[in-house]
Amino acid sequence: IRSIHHQPTFTEIQTERTFLEVFGGGCHVAAGCIAHLIENGTIEACAVIEDQNGALKRLTLKGEDPIILGKQLALQLLQAK
Repeated sequence: IRSIHHQPTFTEIQTERTFLEVFGGGCHVAAGCIAHLIENGTIEACAVIEDQNGALKRLTLKGEDPIILGKQLALQLLQAK
């Protein structure tokens, strides 16, 4: 499996999965996250959730650690909910 492992993609997916894990995402939650490596190991991640009134709340953050970044996105959006 090492021959098909792509570290940049893995880093992006780690950010997105951490967001959903902390947020409690699943098929019944209107939330999503997309992450991209932009330069020098920096990750830019954008997350969106739908609040109780149907309004979308978006947040974009940058960081270098995918786990920390995914958690920050989820926690900040949960506070804004």
